[in-house]
Amino acid sequence: MLWPFDFVAPTTPQEVTAALLADDDHQIMAGGTDLLVHMRSGRLRPKRVIGLNGLEQLHELKMDPQNRSIIGAGVTLNRLIEDKAYPWQALRSAALGIATYQVRNRATVVGNLCHASPAADTAPPMLVLDAVMKVIDRDGTEQSIALKDFFSGPQENVLKKGQWVRGVEIPPHPQGVKTSFYKKMRYRGHDCSGVNLAGYYDPERKRLRFAIGACAPIPKYFVLDHLLDQSKPAATIAGNIEALVLKAITPISDNRATGAYRMDMTALFIKRATVELLS
Repeated sequence: MLWPFDFVAPTTPQEVTAALLADDDHQIMAGGTDLLVHMRSGRLRPKRVIGLNGLEQLHELKMDPQNRSIIGAGVTLNRLIEDKAYPWQALRSAALGIATYQVRNRATVVGNLCHASPAADTAPPMLVLDAVMKVIDRDGTEQSIALKDFFSGPQENVLKKGQWVRGVEIPPHPQGVKTSFYKKMRYRGHDCSGVNLAGYYDPERKRLRFAIGACAPIPKYFVLDHLLDQSKPAATIAGNIEALVLKAITPISDNRATGAYRMDMTALFIKRATVELLS
């Protein structure tokens, strides 16, 4: 049973900002799949909920003239999965592994990122794709925050009072880029990650990126170009990546996995992803 609260449905960006500045006791809702759970449990009891579904521009999913992928704050996971115009297989695979079909009809890509769970499945592929959060400031201006700089702690991000995210952009990448995504969970289809990992390899520009979730307070991002060596087999490169990554992560033990198990699965996913990307 929920308590009485105000629901505000802005239709312009200016109205969103005004609602955010009106008081501090509020929550933004896009899909609501996290927010409503926390409200029903009593963990969150906002006096005001600000719904974003009334802003048509937030439902944009397109490629702009510069070949940047534009994903508005209202775009659901299923829309991203089902739109085959977007080539990022790792991102599509990550979205497909989140919850159930019905939940994905409500849950949004941007909401999954803004919730800032260390285990958020869209975070690793978005990180390796150099995603940028498009943030509206309290004065109505827009700034870009690289996703690697957006997370500040478990379920915490860098947004300040009056700021909100209108969408996320993925810059253009060469056609030969490969991406991969791996996830370990307890139950198939509808469980949070015990470990997740995304990989990215650009053979044209000699770029190698990994990002790992559920193994630190925030998703971890690794630039690994210096470990690329065409004279070495993929297994050797994977071993070098593993040595670097395992020193940088700090997995905990909880109801989804032990810290030791997370370390082992991360090592396994590094091996698999490296061979997949470099083959």
